[in-house]
Amino acid sequence: MNQREKTLAIIVGCLCGLFLLTWSIPKIKNQLTSRNDRIEALNTELDKKRAAKRQLDKNQIVLKKLKEQSLCRDPDLAQAQYKSWLINTVKEDVAFADVVVGSGAVQKSGDTYVQHSFKVTGKGDLTQLTKFLFSFYEANYLHRIRQLSITPLPREGNLLQFAFAIDAVSLQSVDPEKKLSTVKTDTLAGKDINHFLDLIPQRNIFGAGNEYAPRFSTRDRTETLSVEKTEFPVTMAFKLAASDKDGIASYEIVKHTLPEDEATIKWDPAGNVTIVAKKTGEYTLQVRATDKGAPAKTSEVVAYTVRIREKDPPRAPTPEPPKFDFANTAFFIASVEVGGQPEAWVKRRESGETLKLHVGDTVAIGSIKGKIVRITLNELELAEGNERLVIQTGKSLSTATFVVQKSGSE
Repeated sequence: MNQREKTLAIIVGCLCGLFLLTWSIPKIKNQLTSRNDRIEALNTELDKKRAAKRQLDKNQIVLKKLKEQSLCRDPDLAQAQYKSWLINTVKEDVAFADVVVGSGAVQKSGDTYVQHSFKVTGKGDLTQLTKFLFSFYEANYLHRIRQLSITPLPREGNLLQFAFAIDAVSLQSVDPEKKLSTVKTDTLAGKDINHFLDLIPQRNIFGAGNEYAPRFSTRDRTETLSVEKTEFPVTMAFKLAASDKDGIASYEIVKHTLPEDEATIKWDPAGNVTIVAKKTGEYTLQVRATDKGAPAKTSEVVAYTVRIREKDPPRAPTPEPPKFDFANTAFFIASVEVGGQPEAWVKRRESGETLKLHVGDTVAIGSIKGKIVRITLNELELAEGNERLVIQTGKSLSTATFVVQKSGSE
């Protein structure tokens, strides 16, 4: 084989290799993609199985708990055990009156569980109802109150008629002679019955709830007593006042600033406050009120100010301002003769009126009062007792001069 043939063979070999490479790459790529898809599918399936395993573990825990709560598998024994617990609870622990506990229908749900029904009736108050409900939900059983009926008994005070419809369950996977659980349920974990007894029995379940706490007026929180210095010690008495639609049950003074060496204080739940003070001072009382609602509500703490002070010294009487004398604006302007009789004209400038007066007429303008006894061209003379008032023409009545009229014996 010469050099040319060798070269041609190499070229042909390269082309064949290139063809094989081009043909095999997509196939290899498809195989890799298929392999990756298979790995992803297997991982997904593995995740599902792991999730199912986790859920199975959880279900096993729940099932174990349910088995602990379940009644026994034997239906007669289950009814007897649970009914005995109900009777002991309502009669002995809660002490309902006129109690009747009855068994109802038994319903089977396949091979999973059996449901037992019970009915309880009795009389009691809200405190007893609260205790029963606490005991019921604290018991670690598969049971529920399907229906609760509460009827007031007005003729029997605060008593109520109760009727409970209760269901309890027996799982078919538990021991036929299993006893009732003695473990407390975690439904009321951390709760004490007194927490509920402080809230529920005070409520009026057949009326409107107590929505608002008492309120103190913002304007009537100051009490002031003014006394003479010589009157100490003094007693100051007043009454706290808050408003509430249900009425006020009690008042309380939470804190005060009265020093023991200066004053003493006493109060009662009705809000009557008595302070005995040895000297003047200003003090603060922190007070609050509780209403009669159900449940009772207490107001915010508010501040009352109490002032005990000496009386102010008497003030000098304020002189009355001088009254305006209309005699200053009434002028004797002229005299004329009408029908042979003299007539005096007096002009009142404050009203613009002109008075036409004759002898015998009475004049009462401002400080000038008297009867006209003489009218001349230049003078107007008025008589007031033994005095005579003479007004010159063109002058105001306030310029009248007094002339004492002498008696005939002098």
